[in-house]
Amino acid sequence: VFRGLLEATETPEQFAGVLAHELQHIYQQHSTRAIIEQASTSLLIAAVTGDFTGGLAYGIEGARVLGILRYSRLHEDEADREGLRLLQTIGIDPAEMIAFYRIMEAQHPHDGAAPSYLSTHPNTTDRVEKLSALAGVPPLHPVKLFSHDEWKDLRSLCRHPTASSPLASTDTTQ
Repeated sequence: VFRGLLEATETPEQFAGVLAHELQHIYQQHSTRAIIEQASTSLLIAAVTGDFTGGLAYGIEGARVLGILRYSRLHEDEADREGLRLLQTIGIDPAEMIAFYRIMEAQHPHDGAAPSYLSTHPNTTDRVEKLSALAGVPPLHPVKLFSHDEWKDLRSLCRHPTASSPLASTDTTQ
């Protein structure tokens, strides 16, 4: 499940930053909130306009989708912000999370080419700027999750599990 993420991150702290962000989607109940927001909007539109037919339906549906995208970007902002705070709370340097976004920014230089209102995620450059402003002073003694060699070994193991490795087993009864 995490093999691609292990490949993309350069340090275990960057990996932790991505996990902290994703955990915030769960803690903040973003999926549940999105479903409720979508259903509520659809019901409200149906109540106000009646039957969806013709051009009115397409225009209203387009406006509804733009509203959903806005909420998605707000949820991403919240997950970024709260994920960074989680890292700070446990003593991981938030600069590592920001470094991962810079990697993404370099890999996808045209990220901001489309108008932001058409995207589910905030512009990566904007995310880096916001998180950098929130990060503040790095911890005096940041937590290191693994040594360089341990991280290298973990990534290697996940990339190429050996026959004797639990990662190579396809037997789910073990």
